[in-house]
Amino acid sequence: MFGQEQVAADLALVKSFLVATNMDPKVLAGGRPQAALDLLDPATGDDLAQELARPSAEHDPANWVSRFDPAWAVPVTDQVKVQGLVSFEGDGDQGLLVHADVTFVYAVRPGPEVGKAVTPSAQPSRPAQPAPDGGAGAAKPVAWVQDDPAPVDVEREIVRRAIDFRFADPSRFQVKRGKLTPTRWYSDLGNNECGYNGGFLRPSFLAARATGSARPSDGPTTDPYDWHRPLDESGKCGAVSRS
Repeated sequence: MFGQEQVAADLALVKSFLVATNMDPKVLAGGRPQAALDLLDPATGDDLAQELARPSAEHDPANWVSRFDPAWAVPVTDQVKVQGLVSFEGDGDQGLLVHADVTFVYAVRPGPEVGKAVTPSAQPSRPAQPAPDGGAGAAKPVAWVQDDPAPVDVEREIVRRAIDFRFADPSRFQVKRGKLTPTRWYSDLGNNECGYNGGFLRPSFLAARATGSARPSDGPTTDPYDWHRPLDESGKCGAVSRS
């Protein structure tokens, strides 16, 4: 069985991973989630690295990592709203199972490509490098958007991630301490354009909706802030009742 200190260390690893994949400002701005890759077991880390290099409908890293292509969406603040629960139990084999069910909410404004005639499922161009502080691609405080004389369309992207991790007993299995092995992974993306699988979150903006280029939703309408609702794992792209 795992002692109290080991359980605390494993829970800290899970928290570090959730932060690295969903709250790191550099990653949110389109950067590579290297800190998250370093926390995964080698096989899982290699899989995610391949998805980052070659995203597709079947292997989209947006199902793992929250990041925005700065050509499409720019965070207006480095604050991320978070709600959820991380729990743990024995795995029945002297190991530990950790369950994370957490919702992350991001406020974003349109990037320069929003509103242009594009196909939502097309692969994006290479994302621009995050700009220095004060640059056009840098995250700004919410007040910056409010004080801008020109109206700015600020939307929220709501991402719920349900992830299970297993920490096997090293006395019974070959394991490497300090690495994470996910056993179940599901993401629910709210206010995200249907049909896009270019490796980034793709918020739905007013200017883009006006073009009518986005694929219509084919799933149910749900409240993305209802953290207690059962997750719909049908794979359909639903609509949100509010954002």
